[in-house]
Amino acid sequence: MQNYLKKIAERHGVLFFKLEAVGQTGFPDVLLAYKGWSVYVELKSEKGTGVLSKRQVFMLDKLSNNGLEVHVIKNTEACDKIIAHLINRESKPRYWEAV
Repeated sequence: MQNYLKKIAERHGVLFFKLEAVGQTGFPDVLLAYKGWSVYVELKSEKGTGVLSKRQVFMLDKLSNNGLEVHVIKNTEACDKIIAHLINRESKPRYWEAV
């Protein structure tokens, strides 16, 4: 499913980053970014056998509670939906001025 998500992300101009958080367990698998928006994605088995570990739940809650958008994706339909979710948003400003 990761290859599928990467393929459709690239097709729509969405940046795809495979994540590896050194020293952190339970961190999401992928970061998707498009026109100022980003979402963290945890990929689970399409067959439904993939279950979030306690550490993953903790980390996803921690990210979400800090204002970051997190999704758990279990099939290719969900991959399509998350890409549509990103590309159908209004663009955010490209640069922020520190005040």
